[in-house]
Amino acid sequence: MSTLLAEAMNHHRSGRLDEAERGYRSLLAVQPDHSDALHLLGVALCQKGRKSRRSDGSTRRSTRARDAAYHAALGEVLRELGRHREAAEVLAKALGARPNLATAHNNLGLVHLREKRADQALASFERAIRLRTGLTTARINRGEALQALGLWDEAAAAYLECWSRAG
Repeated sequence: MSTLLAEAMNHHRSGRLDEAERGYRSLLAVQPDHSDALHLLGVALCQKGRKSRRSDGSTRRSTRARDAAYHAALGEVLRELGRHREAAEVLAKALGARPNLATAHNNLGLVHLREKRADQALASFERAIRLRTGLTTARINRGEALQALGLWDEAAAAYLECWSRAG
């Protein structure tokens, strides 16, 4: 791993997003198609609240590496941008390559939930939970889907289960 990338990632892990962004950009000035730097720059920009074409573009360019995890990250950025149809397509592509990405199933469920497809959302959240039993966000989201379906008792039980696991 290059020194520039390692330093930028260290800043990123420590929450110093401005320094991380500068580091990723420095590396990209030398290696414009560095897939990890492109991906992580998109993630950092999204985390900084700059959910814009810039973060989307950086993450989209990183998918040249054809890594399912990068597609899953792009899907999450698109979802947060409110571009649900595109997010669903990209997340489906990620899951086609790696069907065991629990967070991608969870994020696809969020897209379905936003698009008023609670039954599909529920299936995605349940798949995420089967893949990673400790994924609390998927458990909470499952409760949201059950609630959207009008399954109030099941939703309450899902929320109580989350609470009991946390305590």
